[in-house]
Amino acid sequence: QLDWRYFILQLLYLVEYADYNSQEILGLGNTSNSGSIASGGCNSLGMKSGSVINDGKHSVVYRGIEDIFGNVWQVVDGMNVKDYQVYINYNPETYAVDTFDGDYTVLGYLSAKSDGYITHLGYDANHPLISLPTSIGGDGDSHISDQYYQATGNRVVWVGTDYDYSKGAGLWAWKTQYASSFTAVSSSSRLIRYAR
Repeated sequence: QLDWRYFILQLLYLVEYADYNSQEILGLGNTSNSGSIASGGCNSLGMKSGSVINDGKHSVVYRGIEDIFGNVWQVVDGMNVKDYQVYINYNPETYAVDTFDGDYTVLGYLSAKSDGYITHLGYDANHPLISLPTSIGGDGDSHISDQYYQATGNRVVWVGTDYDYSKGAGLWAWKTQYASSFTAVSSSSRLIRYAR
């Protein structure tokens, strides 16, 4: 299942495009629609990144990963949040929700305590790849240009947005708003095969 390695995809994207506004670069994705759509809309692009139709009602693809943002929120396994404090686990054998000890290590910063467009990402020298929002206040056309949602308590981490987020979607759109028991038609998980 998609896990902390998602941050590697963000890094690859930044190296390639040097721009946080992934909707501007890749396309809007399915972000202005009344529901999710079936996968396969970008098959004609092969391994190219972008979108076939950029109208907010069609898929976007990045390096063969269709709907990397938009369409449905995706849970990021191996990460838990407790009252804005983020915990990361690099061992898939011990992933568990609502767990904050054992293989789960605390990050050296708190995530943002309000909703909105992201302006800054956190940095921990012991976990340099893991960068969640620490402050908000931008808009859909400046700073990081993706939205962040949060709540107190024990939370799981979601990424990417669903089909009705318009300009707030993108590779840096995060949600630490829901408990592990949350389910919705606009939320899902993604299976990933990582080469070793």
